[in-house]
Formats: sequence, structure tokens, C-alpha cells
Amino acid sequence: LSGDGDIMLSARSMSLEQPLADKDVMELFGLTQAEARVTVKLSAGMPLPDIAEAHNVNVGTLRAQLRSIYAKVGVSKQPELVAAIW
Repeated sequence: LSGDGDIMLSARSMSLEQPLADKDVMELFGLTQAEARVTVKLSAGMPLPDIAEAHNVNVGTLRAQLRSIYAKVGVSKQPELVAAIW
């Protein structure tokens, strides 16, 4: 730098390597443990049918649970939920 008003800036990426953990999601958004597990799996890209199978529920039940999750997190769509977690 020459001292004539030059400024040097440095920038780096602050992106996360992974979404929040179940416990963090529970605490931040007031979700139940089951809701937090679903939220984290969705944010990791797991399809709804696979999540439903992993939780031994049907997709309809999972969709009802998602409505509750959306309300608690303050979003209305799955991509918004994923963005809130990442």
C-alpha cells in the first residue's frame, strides 16, 4: 500500500459444510425431535418417500408434519426450509 488512501481487502467464503444438527434445529426453531430429524434429512437432500420409510410413516403423515415444521420455522416451501437450515 502506498499510503495514498489505498485499501486492501481480503474476502473468504463462510459457507457451511453441512446443515445444522438435529439438536441445534430443535433449539433454534422449537421443533420436536422427530420434526428436527425430518428437517435435517430434507436439508441433506433426502426425498420425502425415503424419509417416510426411514421413519415408518406414510408420505401423507410426513406432509402433515412438514406443515407444522414450516409454521414453526416461518417458511412456506421446502427450499425455504432448506435455506433456513443451511
